Amino acid sequence: MKLSRLSLTNFRTYKKFQQPLAPITIFVGPNGIGKTNLLEAIYLLAVLKSYRATVDTEAIRFGEAFAKIGGTITSGKEQTDELEIVIHKGQKRAKKNGAAKPLSQLIGTLKAVLFSPEQLDVVTGPPRRRRRFLDSLLSQIDPRYTQALLEYQKSLQQRNALLLAIKQGGASASELYFWDKRLVETAQAIHPQRTRLVSALNEKLPSCYQAIAGGREVLSIVPRFHTLSLELLQAKLPDDLQVVATTAGPHRDNFTLTLGRRELGFFGSRGEWRSALFALKNAESRFLKDETDEDPVLLLDDVFSELDGARRRHLVEHLKGYQTIITTTDADTVLEYFSKSAHLL
Repeated sequence: MKLSRLSLTNFRTYKKFQQPLAPITIFVGPNGIGKTNLLEAIYLLAVLKSYRATVDTEAIRFGEAFAKIGGTITSGKEQTDELEIVIHKGQKRAKKNGAAKPLSQLIGTLKAVLFSPEQLDVVTGPPRRRRRFLDSLLSQIDPRYTQALLEYQKSLQQRNALLLAIKQGGASASELYFWDKRLVETAQAIHPQRTRLVSALNEKLPSCYQAIAGGREVLSIVPRFHTLSLELLQAKLPDDLQVVATTAGPHRDNFTLTLGRRELGFFGSRGEWRSALFALKNAESRFLKDETDEDPVLLLDDVFSELDGARRRHLVEHLKGYQTIITTTDADTVLEYFSKSAHLL
């Protein structure tokens, strides 16, 4: 899979931007000029959601009414697709080859893996960041998962609103049955996929970590998932009414990364966190290739400055065969690991 062209209108710092992309494209410049914005736009084409913005409108250039991201994507079957996303008035619209499509059907048209030091919070941050990691990856390979996730979130909002009405005396607990049933049905499409993903990543993580960090300690994901049922929701109802929120379900799932018997988020060093993150990203890119028989596009946001020489060499070895788009403040540090065919911008 290749992204051969990227175009932006009113996206972040860019009024207008259009650029063909090579197998290896390196964007060079000092911090603050908008290099990361380019990777954000590309990743948004893949998962149709910004990994940096709390709300989509944050990505619109100041003073403008809309933002547009476009890309030309070529798959391994030599099929070329034109994808366009428009953010306007808090909403996103998407087109594929000029035809409007539901967003859930277009996630994964481009498959991408982002390597960024900012993503250390997948290791050390709150559970929602780890759920988002799982959801973004699964959504790129299965539109049915995306649809189930959207339906689950809508049902969850409705159930929580009903909990508030019950607590205020405006509704009866018997009215929860419909939404409880919907939550359980959609959770049944989410839980197995997350479990399968964790199992697949755990097959790859030990070798990925040992290659980048050395040593014999085994990196693994320990899931903290719970199967949702009507019985569990009923048992949790007193707690739910107390906090006016649904306290069980996929929206409460979590996982930890462990190295040996240590939970990295609490007991790891910063060096171990970085190595674990890069191992996780290597496993992610291999998973996407295994599932789709296509290489994802790799996005590296100033990661060479985070790694020593040995780890840089391992990362470059992993990049072979993938289209890679890199940002850096130091071109010389990056270029020494690539051939002269790299496209420097």
